[in-house]
Amino acid sequence: MAKLIIFIILAFLTALFIISNLNDVHVKFLGWDVVSLPIYLLLIITLIIGIVLGFIAAKAKKKK
Repeated sequence: MAKLIIFIILAFLTALFIISNLNDVHVKFLGWDVVSLPIYLLLIITLIIGIVLGFIAAKAKKKK
């Protein structure tokens, strides 16, 4: 139950942080100007990548 409450609080804080960042940014990777997009979209993409990597790491740990 405590994990669920912590998850809900963190999800709410993450949503507030994402919503409050509406400016556009230029994303550079290895010196190249890759794309220009809103910060909230970049944060959502980064969050999704982090969640996916977390699930992959958890599955790899369970196999051992």
